[in-house]
Amino acid sequence: MAANFVELVRLLATSDPNVYISCSYPEKMGNTAAIAYGGCVQALTVQAAFKSIESRKEQRNFEIYSLLGNFLGPTLSDRNVKLVVTHVRDTRSFATRFVVASQVQNDGSERSTFSALVDFVAPNKIDTSHAGAPFVAYSKKPRMQYSPPEQLPTMRDIVLRKVQERKVNQKAADHFQNVVFGLNTKVVVSAIPPQGLHAHNAIGLDPLAESEQHALPLTDRFAVDWSKSKHELASPPAAPSRASLPACSYAEAGEAMSMSPASANASLVAFLMDAALSFIPLTFSKKSLADAAVASSLDTALRFFKPADMDDFHLREMQTHAGGDCRTYSEACLWDRSHNLVACMTQVCVLRPHAQKL
Repeated sequence: MAANFVELVRLLATSDPNVYISCSYPEKMGNTAAIAYGGCVQALTVQAAFKSIESRKEQRNFEIYSLLGNFLGPTLSDRNVKLVVTHVRDTRSFATRFVVASQVQNDGSERSTFSALVDFVAPNKIDTSHAGAPFVAYSKKPRMQYSPPEQLPTMRDIVLRKVQERKVNQKAADHFQNVVFGLNTKVVVSAIPPQGLHAHNAIGLDPLAESEQHALPLTDRFAVDWSKSKHELASPPAAPSRASLPACSYAEAGEAMSMSPASANASLVAFLMDAALSFIPLTFSKKSLADAAVASSLDTALRFFKPADMDDFHLREMQTHAGGDCRTYSEACLWDRSHNLVACMTQVCVLRPHAQKL
């Protein structure tokens, strides 16, 4: 398993400049089956797209502004991921990449698991500071003022309190923290404002926990948290030697590649924003992940509005907007400490009840 986030999303070069291999296996979160967390493959896709941009001198400083992706099948957590990049657009102002992630299956065939269009733009050079609205920067704000993260408990603190209050048993708490959401603990530092639903039900670990939000329509309920990178991204560690890395299932895999701060931060945003969107309709409805036969993402739209600095805390709010016919539509928004909107992600997900409940 990767030691930290940078090693989780670091890529290996190949003889083809548009093909990359993940250094590490993608890891599980929110699912105990051998299926990787969707944020891992999104983060790898962002990393591969950046690599193809940064290899071109004239585009090296371009900024990512969107990722529009489709989950095509489960990404397995016990093997490397291949990422193939196609150049769709290269102009002085824009660059578009189509990235397909795939894995070798047990029968030797190659299966695509995720595809995405990733768009970049040259930095704006127009001074709009005196142009007035709507040319100056603006964005929606969080729904309320939250306490600074330094003053708030972590999810581990909340779970420990529930164990002490005998609302959750220790075995279930340990499984929740070390297995179901162990990857999140390894990658980010989080703090949980008390106003969000997940502060009350511990992301569904205590699904029947009371909250004043349950009096609201499902589409008005929300979860909120602060998160930052657990390891510094401003200066990602140098690439390790190939000899020090685990064996790779792809013979064409070459040397490990360096990582820029911009790509590391954007990849972490993709990783973070994917979390929970497929199952918040459950945790917002006095249910846990176990109450659905299937809860997984079908497509994703991630949009960046300014470069992220995930070495500092960012605030995320999540809510669900619509559901029916075993599909849901949910959204997460991310702000920096100054309440500037940094990114948002929307997803259509499949949410299917157990057969015996139909």
